[in-house]
Amino acid sequence: MPIEEPPFYAVALWPSGVGPHGGPRRNGKGQVVDLEGNRIPRLYGAGIEGTVMGLYYISGGACTDVIVFGQISGENAAAEMPWE
Repeated sequence: MPIEEPPFYAVALWPSGVGPHGGPRRNGKGQVVDLEGNRIPRLYGAGIEGTVMGLYYISGGACTDVIVFGQISGENAAAEMPWE
């Protein structure tokens, strides 16, 4: 339906990428760590949330993190004994 009565507001928009910021921090082994940097047992991560690269990127850069840390996290998780 048309918006016919003021007030009207506008913002300038430019093409850009969007995505999440933040998330659980992880180390180089893909292990999720707490606020003090201690690993949380048996919890692993991959992808842009909590990236070890320390910055936000777009245009396919997140795919690299997913592929690389998916493999690193998966291998480390599979190598753990159930009681660790």
